[in-house]
Amino acid sequence: MEIVDDANRDMWVQTAMAIYPRDSMTDTRLAQVVSNRALTTCFLAQMNGEAVGASALSIRDGIATMYFTATRYAYRNQGVQTAMIQARLDYAQAQGCEIAFSTTEPGNNSMRNLMRAGFQVAYVRCEMKKDA
Repeated sequence: MEIVDDANRDMWVQTAMAIYPRDSMTDTRLAQVVSNRALTTCFLAQMNGEAVGASALSIRDGIATMYFTATRYAYRNQGVQTAMIQARLDYAQAQGCEIAFSTTEPGNNSMRNLMRAGFQVAYVRCEMKKDA
């Protein structure tokens, strides 16, 4: 696990975007904004010299927000997301954070990984839509 700097920022963006089924210009710009956002630290997970995961952490007022977490499909179920969670928690603690939070869809693998790392559900948010 390594912290992203100017030398590997493009690799982080490419890794984050390669994980999702779509790779639109809008999504790429979003990843670029995240990787350059003030108060945000990005993490790149590698296995055997290959970038396999990307994640981000934002710290403000002693609170760590963990987000933009993704693992390449071929490397899922091998502990990559768990390692990214732990690396960000360790980093946040070293920066003096006492609280960390993250959002996820209820019942998915990300939720289970966060709960294994000691997170608890704070609340559930519903998104509603209506076809026009």
